[in-house]
Amino acid sequence: MRQSRRIFCDADIWIKFCKVHKPDILLAVYDEIFFADKVVAEIKNYRGLSRAIWYLDGYLKNRKSKIKQVDFSDFNPEQQATITSGFAQILQIEFVGSDERKNYGEIYTALYAQEMGIDIMVSDDRDAKEVIEDYFDLQVKDHYEVLYLAIEMRVLSSQEAEQIYNQIENLPGNTPKSVTFAEMMRIVQNRLTA
Repeated sequence: MRQSRRIFCDADIWIKFCKVHKPDILLAVYDEIFFADKVVAEIKNYRGLSRAIWYLDGYLKNRKSKIKQVDFSDFNPEQQATITSGFAQILQIEFVGSDERKNYGEIYTALYAQEMGIDIMVSDDRDAKEVIEDYFDLQVKDHYEVLYLAIEMRVLSSQEAEQIYNQIENLPGNTPKSVTFAEMMRIVQNRLTA
């Protein structure tokens, strides 16, 4: 039986699924999806993909939607102080190989998730993933794991997931993996069952 899963979503994975017209996969796999206000701003500032903004705006405007935006102002003063303090501490951590400012959305997402008791975040940012998993009690799932879960939950057939995998791998600006879909699914299975 499926456990209730509430997650926070980062901009990169939302944009990838939108580019291949499949953001609904996230909704089928997870019960409730939260976006930190900083991440919503990142998506709205993303050039070249109004589709990601259109999908997100549509979901956020629907009160019955499983997608919700979380603003800093939604937290009580004590939580805001914890988030502010945590952000200052995390900024001192070196995000190896990247501009730390690009990780602000991930940092806020992790801090918001921590305050809300949510233990899963979906993101494809490997630099931020390492830091977040080291400093927070938070699992960071990438789009490969989302596709794997979609197959396990019978949301997608293996063939449908492979097609989406190939579409994402071939997106402009994405560095394709040198492994086949089947190999990647075995890697993910080993990672999730270890």
